[in-house]
Amino acid sequence: MGTNIPTLSLIQQVQKILSRYVWLG
Repeated sequence: MGTNIPTLSLIQQVQKILSRYVWLG
């Protein structure tokens, strides 16, 4: 996997959103 796409950033954002949803509910 030698891509220049910031997949880590995307995963982190998704994790943060999921965490918020879990916190809410």
